[in-house]
Amino acid sequence: MYKFEQTPKATIITLSGFFTPEEAQKFMADYKNELKKIVPSSKALVLDGSKLSTASQDIVPALSSCMKMYVSDGFRKIFSVKFDSSITNMQVSKLWKDLGYESKIVSCDSVADALRQI
Repeated sequence: MYKFEQTPKATIITLSGFFTPEEAQKFMADYKNELKKIVPSSKALVLDGSKLSTASQDIVPALSSCMKMYVSDGFRKIFSVKFDSSITNMQVSKLWKDLGYESKIVSCDSVADALRQI
């Protein structure tokens, strides 16, 4: 499950549960449509996947594609809320690092924490 929220300073994406490859594809299409409504360079992106389940290996390529999209879309700053699951934290941190994007992501404890830093 996911939802998009627009504030004057940020696009907040809340993700939870377990994603199948098909759901990941739908999310990416919805994300691209949401992006058409804003100017990314004028906002921060806040990713709240704190309730996201550990990703199965078949979803990792889609997750990697999403990460590449987030960085290439030109947001002023990208925040990632820490995950409740330590395994998910390790998975996602490794992906950011493998993609060479780890320095582009600001880790935070909550959406409110991210919004305070904008």
